[in-house]
Amino acid sequence: MRPFKIIKSRTMYDGAEKQGTKITPASDPLITRVGKLLGRTKLDDLPQLINILRGEMSFVGPRPQTPAYAEAHYQEYRRILSHLKPGVTDYASVCYRDEDHLLADLRPEKLERYYIDHIVPHKLKIHREYLRRVGLLMDLKILLLTFFVVLAPRLFRRVNGKHQPAGP
Repeated sequence: MRPFKIIKSRTMYDGAEKQGTKITPASDPLITRVGKLLGRTKLDDLPQLINILRGEMSFVGPRPQTPAYAEAHYQEYRRILSHLKPGVTDYASVCYRDEDHLLADLRPEKLERYYIDHIVPHKLKIHREYLRRVGLLMDLKILLLTFFVVLAPRLFRRVNGKHQPAGP
């Protein structure tokens, strides 16, 4: 899989990417008010339909990772993406629906290390499980779960636990 640019709606102030990490906790002051709404409703991912039309992504598949964070686990990402096309949603996206809140309590200097050492390996585990069980029924289940967590996030939190990702 060759690198490509994911098309997303802008949710941060101009120049924000130069001021901090590529990880955005819920409390990040660089996110605009409209950006918070777009992110919460996942409407910021809507332009990725263009990536799907270009053949770079599918609806369901492992979410592409920022190269800087994939680098620490490069071989594993390469192995998984050699079998699967990246997707707009996946089971890891459902499990980490509130990732921004999960990261909100971390000090900025610990944020990237925690993400690389804890969250990325767990997402890779979820991707490996998806690769093992890939199929139309699994994709339909993931699409339904995605709609559920986007349309009824409070109910999802009650079922799944407060800001705690579920396992595969």
